[in-house]
Amino acid sequence: MSAHIETASAELRRFAAGLSFLAPRSAAVLRGLADALRTDPDIAAAFAGEVMARPVAGIRLVAGLHDLVLSGRLPALRELMYPADPDAPPPSPEAVWALAREAFREHAGQLRAALEWQVQQHGPDRAGVLLRGLAMLTRVVRASAGEWLRQRLAETPDPDVHTVVWHSQLWHLLDRAEQEDIRAMSAQAADRFPVSRIYWEPLRVGRRAALCIEDYS
Repeated sequence: MSAHIETASAELRRFAAGLSFLAPRSAAVLRGLADALRTDPDIAAAFAGEVMARPVAGIRLVAGLHDLVLSGRLPALRELMYPADPDAPPPSPEAVWALAREAFREHAGQLRAALEWQVQQHGPDRAGVLLRGLAMLTRVVRASAGEWLRQRLAETPDPDVHTVVWHSQLWHLLDRAEQEDIRAMSAQAADRFPVSRIYWEPLRVGRRAALCIEDYS
């Protein structure tokens, strides 16, 4: 078995462990996929290799699976993922994966397409954590992260403004080159004006998020 499959399987298990309490059905899918990459030739052929090398590939595949469920194409799985009775006992992980496995076999193309999606979880509670970081600085202006960060940092703010780049649950969706580019842009801009980065991110994939502040000034 290739080292790449072992690495992908281990990453899926880390994500599953992090979701076990908040999203047990999605965790069951990730654990099942982790095993299938090692034991199911059909799924391994469709999803191993470069497919699983995408950042947070497992989360993107689960998002694609939910899209198929919500579009009505997987009615049996929908009954387990979105039960009509919210107080009903949760399904067994084995039952969830049995149906999800068929989806991974029959809709492999659609699920692979989900690897190109941008996945962002929305959590309003994260804003409160980030605001605590903002309170640690004197006067701040929010600076955009992502695709227009370079353009924003090219602008020189007023002398008494401290520029802050902030983000949450985003870093692991970027590849290493993009991460290094953001760090480099921030450090270069700090030669001209105060720049800090505040983020609520897991320090390792699959771990709990932590509030961090990097001051480049």
